[in-house]
Amino acid sequence: MDKKQNFLLDEDFIKWRLFQTEEQNAHWKNFRRDNPHLEQNLDEAIVQFSALKMRQSTLPQSEKHALYSAVMQSINKHKKRRVFLQYVSSIAVVLVIGIVSAVYLNLHKSKFPFSPIESNTIIGQTLHDEEVYIMQGDQKTSLTNNSKLEFTQNENMVITDSAQFKQELKLALASMNKLVVPFGKRSNLVLADGTKVWLNSGTQV
Repeated sequence: MDKKQNFLLDEDFIKWRLFQTEEQNAHWKNFRRDNPHLEQNLDEAIVQFSALKMRQSTLPQSEKHALYSAVMQSINKHKKRRVFLQYVSSIAVVLVIGIVSAVYLNLHKSKFPFSPIESNTIIGQTLHDEEVYIMQGDQKTSLTNNSKLEFTQNENMVITDSAQFKQELKLALASMNKLVVPFGKRSNLVLADGTKVWLNSGTQV
């Protein structure tokens, strides 16, 4: 609790201010000692609660219980209404994200179609190997860790290693190209539209 209105909505605080048993007094004394930064807020909440119930000392025990029940019912209604509003807000956020994602994917699907059976597709896999490499059918091209792979407009690939050495690789047209990233290694792809995709161990693209 970091605000005085939180004290006024706290069931233990309300019970304490209504009944003030020895056990409750000891609990809140310890709370005040352990949370000196909340002492001012606690004092303000006590003053406000005392003003609301007016002369608590003159109330008989039965009326205290009735007052407590009425206060708790009001608090529970407030909490249920707040939870409902949070639930509705969460659904709205999910729907907005879903709609935006669907629109984005549809806009880019026709421009950059990728399918598992297309010749220029690269699939990231995680295996217990010791090196990063590209498989083009039966041909294997080894890469250094943290290599950068960039698609060109003519569907070839430029590979830049950690020493900034570049080589252009012609992708196989008749077979699927596969990028293998083992545990502890990583690489990244730069698509033709400039989008960068990091491939860490455990990542598949």
